[in-house]
Amino acid sequence: MKQINLFSHNLYVTDFEKHNEVKDILERVVEDYQKISANNNIQHVNTWESVNNIHTNNALNHITKSDVVSSFVKEQVQSHDINQGQTIGITKGWFYSVYPGGCITKHRHTNSFFTGLYFLNSPSKAGSLVVENPASEYYFNKIHVESKNQYNSWEQFCPMPEGQIFFIPGYLNFRTTINNEEKNPLNIICFDLEIIQK
Repeated sequence: MKQINLFSHNLYVTDFEKHNEVKDILERVVEDYQKISANNNIQHVNTWESVNNIHTNNALNHITKSDVVSSFVKEQVQSHDINQGQTIGITKGWFYSVYPGGCITKHRHTNSFFTGLYFLNSPSKAGSLVVENPASEYYFNKIHVESKNQYNSWEQFCPMPEGQIFFIPGYLNFRTTINNEEKNPLNIICFDLEIIQK
């Protein structure tokens, strides 16, 4: 029997090589934004969300111009055969602070090609990142599951190790489970990658 792969919805995960070097700097930037900006969160539970222009802050160049992001962009431009004169660039960026008892609710960034999530500060009981399969949950409802995997479950539960960057296709829904820490928030730097003109 021949298998034809119809669609691709891979989740990419990598270590951010400069995490230990820039963590303190970026945490101070998050604190500064929290002091000067209103909470723009209209959807999530017990979560502070910054304005979506933080990618213009020079401190974020540590991420936006890093080898990790540059390599990912080059790979995607080549594998998707992006038109000449176009590239993939960061067009929006913002911070999340998910406080104890809070979570990021299910949503997707439909206007992005990929969404990047950098786990700046991830306490041990901060929960999991959950990415949904694009197929309906009803497709999987009657499958007996002892051990979940990408073939028998409509949700993929991923740990959120501090210092890692996840790249999620913009058409996939994602969320986090409840932050079960007693005091510490989960801090995430989020950014959208889109196909843009050079």
